[in-house]
Amino acid sequence: MSSIVEELTPNSALSTAAIEKEEEEEEEEEQDTGITTTGNNATAESTESILVVGATGLVGGKIVKQLARFVKPHQTLYVLSRSRFKPTSTPNLVNIISESAVWPSEIARIPNLTTVYSALGARGPSRFVNNQIFNMPSDEEFAAVNYNLNLQVAIASKKAGVENFVLISNYMVGHRLPNLTSRKTKIRALVEKEIAELKFKNLVIFRPGPLAGIRMKVGSAKMFSAWSLIEGLAVIAITPCFFFNITTPGSFFSFATTVAKASAAVIEQLPEAEGESRVAVCSEYDIMRLGTIYNQHLTQEILAELQRLSEMGEEQNIEDFEQLSVLLFGESLAKITEP
Repeated sequence: MSSIVEELTPNSALSTAAIEKEEEEEEEEEQDTGITTTGNNATAESTESILVVGATGLVGGKIVKQLARFVKPHQTLYVLSRSRFKPTSTPNLVNIISESAVWPSEIARIPNLTTVYSALGARGPSRFVNNQIFNMPSDEEFAAVNYNLNLQVAIASKKAGVENFVLISNYMVGHRLPNLTSRKTKIRALVEKEIAELKFKNLVIFRPGPLAGIRMKVGSAKMFSAWSLIEGLAVIAITPCFFFNITTPGSFFSFATTVAKASAAVIEQLPEAEGESRVAVCSEYDIMRLGTIYNQHLTQEILAELQRLSEMGEEQNIEDFEQLSVLLFGESLAKITEP
């Protein structure tokens, strides 16, 4: 199957050995990458780091929001991106901005990195149409991101000692016919296989159905894309076409927010690993179940926080509502109330 990627991207598809050699040369040269960090800095007592790549996409941004609700004082949440992640005042969130070519060296610099979420996905050529249907990437563009970049991030994560790796893939990988007829599905299946061979302690692969959700307008942190709303409604409307399709029987759409919630919940739900490595594959049905578990946990946290506030009586002040705001909205109260 590796010939597929070589055929699609003869100049950019890198083998595992080539990537490792390139990273070793970069480390030896110790070049300055010129990164820019925005957001709150990691706290001095931070002993655990979590990284999200692909955070400017439909699912990745929502993963950051769901994880941010439960960031503990000893944890730091990192977002690695080529452009600035949407403004957030979430405690202990650091946005590292750099070109994707140097991401492996940036990952190596993150201290105490334990968990990595990859929601990388290729976009089409247009900067102004953020849409899956009318702005599809070419096979070459798709392979460059979904295969090359995903694999580079995974290899760098393994070298950094990461134990948990969460990959957002696609439902078609789990069906036989798309693996025979679709080049993009073959590439997804190949990157799943090669990341599994890295033998993380826990590798979780999500295979959501056709995604429905609100995308942010390209280049904007506040305006949503009207196309994404139309697209999401269309995906929901034609769900029977996926469910009864002979190539993908039993499939149905997945809400991007549900995929993000499931991703945030899955590590805590895994039983203790018996061997050195384990691979868990989550279908649309598993995603719904994990999303429900996340909502149950969130509800319990909100009720506990309300109970704490009620016990304070009239001694409450605005700072006491900070944690409740983060749980409810994924943002600090100061961010929500700012003009």
